[in-house]
Amino acid sequence: MGSGYDNASITWGETNGLTVCKTASKTETVQAKAGDLITVRIQQSGSSSFDPMHFSTFTLKAENQTITP
Repeated sequence: MGSGYDNASITWGETNGLTVCKTASKTETVQAKAGDLITVRIQQSGSSSFDPMHFSTFTLKAENQTITP
């Protein structure tokens, strides 16, 4: 992609769980559960910061789901 962004997908299910970064922390993680609101922020290749214009928000469902931000 010429934009510098790579496509990615996240697969989540009750059996494999989803580990995410803890809000306002750069090092801590938490285990997300069904009903949690998740925001995926995009970091451009070669950049040390997140792009504030590119993000995706979704709610985890109780069944398996695949999210492509």
